[in-house]
Amino acid sequence: EEGAKFSASCEELRQALSDAQGQIVELQAASQHQSPMIAELQANLERVNLEKQGLIDQLHQEQRRAQDVFKSKEHAMQLQEQKIHAVSEELRRSLDTCQASAAASEEVGTRVEELERTNGELGRQLMNSKEQLKYLHVARRSEAQ
Repeated sequence: EEGAKFSASCEELRQALSDAQGQIVELQAASQHQSPMIAELQANLERVNLEKQGLIDQLHQEQRRAQDVFKSKEHAMQLQEQKIHAVSEELRRSLDTCQASAAASEEVGTRVEELERTNGELGRQLMNSKEQLKYLHVARRSEAQ
């Protein structure tokens, strides 16, 4: 009885081995059929990865260029701000000078008016003095005659 069990067990194992060998043959055939597709997929994957890396490199270059442009523009703005500040300061000084000149000019104008009034008054006094002197000369001549 043990021999029959052993014989049945061996037969089952042979059948299982035969089935497994059949599956191996089928898998090898499927594998050979899929190998070119797998190779093509791997090649496509490698190409896509290269393209991806190229795009990443290109993006990094664009970022560096953008940063350089930003720094350049920022520097230009700082220079313009400095120029604006300098011009503003110069305008303030010019305005102060103009205001001082205007005040001095106004003082000169006031002084000129005062001098003209004084000159006019002195001119009238001189004319009066000349008239008086003339009358004195006439009066002395009259007295002398």
